[in-house]
Amino acid sequence: MKNIVSNDDLEIKIKKIEEENKVLKTALNLTNVGIWRLNLRNGKLCWNERMYEIYGVPPETEITYKKILEMIIEEDVPIIETSIQNMREYFGIEHIEFRIKYPENTIKNIHSRITIIKDNYNEPVEVLGIEFDITNSKKSEEKIKWLANFPEQSPNYIICINPENEIIYSNPIGKQLMNLMIQDDSLLLNKEWDAIIGKTNEQPQFKTEVICAGRILLLNISKNLETEYIYIYGSDITERKENELVIQQKNEELIKSNEKFSEINEKLSFVNEELIKTFNEREKSEENYRLLFENMPLGIAIFKSIINKDGKPSDFIYLSVNESYVKLTGHKENKIIGKSILEVMPELEKEWVDIYSNVVMTGESREFEHYRASLDRFLKVKAYSPEKNNIVTIVDDITDKKLEETKINLQKDELETLNEELTITNEKLEKAYLVKSESEEKFKLLFENVPLGLALYETVTDNKGNPVDFIYISINEAYENLTGLERKNIIGKTMLHVMPDLEPEWLKLYSEVVLSGKPVQYEHYRTSLNKHLRVRAYIANKNNIVSIVDEIKKNK
Repeated sequence: MKNIVSNDDLEIKIKKIEEENKVLKTALNLTNVGIWRLNLRNGKLCWNERMYEIYGVPPETEITYKKILEMIIEEDVPIIETSIQNMREYFGIEHIEFRIKYPENTIKNIHSRITIIKDNYNEPVEVLGIEFDITNSKKSEEKIKWLANFPEQSPNYIICINPENEIIYSNPIGKQLMNLMIQDDSLLLNKEWDAIIGKTNEQPQFKTEVICAGRILLLNISKNLETEYIYIYGSDITERKENELVIQQKNEELIKSNEKFSEINEKLSFVNEELIKTFNEREKSEENYRLLFENMPLGIAIFKSIINKDGKPSDFIYLSVNESYVKLTGHKENKIIGKSILEVMPELEKEWVDIYSNVVMTGESREFEHYRASLDRFLKVKAYSPEKNNIVTIVDDITDKKLEETKINLQKDELETLNEELTITNEKLEKAYLVKSESEEKFKLLFENVPLGLALYETVTDNKGNPVDFIYISINEAYENLTGLERKNIIGKTMLHVMPDLEPEWLKLYSEVVLSGKPVQYEHYRTSLNKHLRVRAYIANKNNIVSIVDEIKKNK
């Protein structure tokens, strides 16, 4: 009975072991060391909490030896496998370093110490390892190596002199300086060098320029007051000095020239201000026409001619199209730009190519209506050549109009009227193109001659920034014809001033366009005009809005 351990004694020993394990675990956590064990018989791998942190994986992740190998950089895997094999044969302690793939595409450097645990029969049963994250120390080592190598690689002179005035270090370029000094009696053999070194007793840090062997050198001299070592950092500034002299001479010449031209500059300053103002106005105008091009409900395409060996256009390459053209034809812009019209539409009737070719060769615009079988739509096309070998087409889907005209037997009269209007429009277009600049005119021709009412407004807001009215900035002839308002009587005036009886719905819709920035389209019967109107409004820029108006012919 004497050898039987009492329950109290057993509990005390268990408690003591648990406390020792707790202390040991705390100590291991303080060392920031990762610990792992690999059972060689069943392949089971165990980790402590620090190992999960080192490898950057969640604690609930199931860890296997194969998965560990996948996290190690491929070229470092043989290091691990070789070390474990060595442990099996020699039962020693292996010190290895390898790299692992860390989340977010980063790499960590790991130092590991590995040993083998044997059973009672001296057979290896487990591999025990501890690991340290040495990434930061590796980076520090690389930085130290770089800093240590910096003086040797530096393109500037670096020289160190001890208190006995002996040179104890010189980088390669510094040795070249010393050779120059030996060759130049004017610097080395007189008292200048001693004076420079002696100056450090009164002024530990200073800069000085010396001439040595025909070269101008800038020396930065610093003395360590504790060790009394003198450090010289020098650079050859001969070319810089020569350049500074040349620049100084050029500056003097420029000053004289500036004095001569100052009077002219004063006179030109006013002209420059006017040019800048004109440029800004033209830029704003071009932006307005670009927005008009993009938001026009008519399909617009610009082509460049392909000239055959006979000197005649045989095909046309897409240069630019607007959104309405894409919707009308079903051809996406990025699929057709840079391609020819016959490449995009091989089924296109020869009549279209012949008409386009005639427009390019004669310079005369053409307008025609045609039924496109592939689209099952009636199209009205206007084509004109703004410059040599280029052609612009304006395409309108008139299918609904054709059907309506068929029902009311007014097709012939309306076609004749439309042809007359388009002929007048073409004459105005050709005259305007000869006067206006090329970049602005391409879009202005559309604004002035499209058979749709166009108006550009400036927004008037209250003290809270809410739109309350709109000032007429510009309108085209079609707008005048539709509304009966003359351009000279309304430009610069607000809509409510021009039309005091204007229905509130118009202002409300325009205000929504300004506040939301989104275009709207709607139909409305104007009592004062006795007309059914279709209106598309969009924002041109922060303070401007554009409306496109056409009349809807209702069945009687």
